[in-house]
Amino acid sequence: MGKVAKEQGVTDPKLHPSLHKMCKKSSHTGNKPLVESLTNKGVMVTQKVRKAQENNRNR
Repeated sequence: MGKVAKEQGVTDPKLHPSLHKMCKKSSHTGNKPLVESLTNKGVMVTQKVRKAQENNRNR
């Protein structure tokens, strides 16, 4: 498990499997699928980036 995951409070799945499942469900990033970028066709980005691209396009 990486340093960032430890700092965010996601437990080690080998030591605490049930607690790990709960932490993953309540993570800050969520489990959202990737969507296609508006600026680069064929590139997948997060929904947050896609929304920012749409807002910048509408200016």
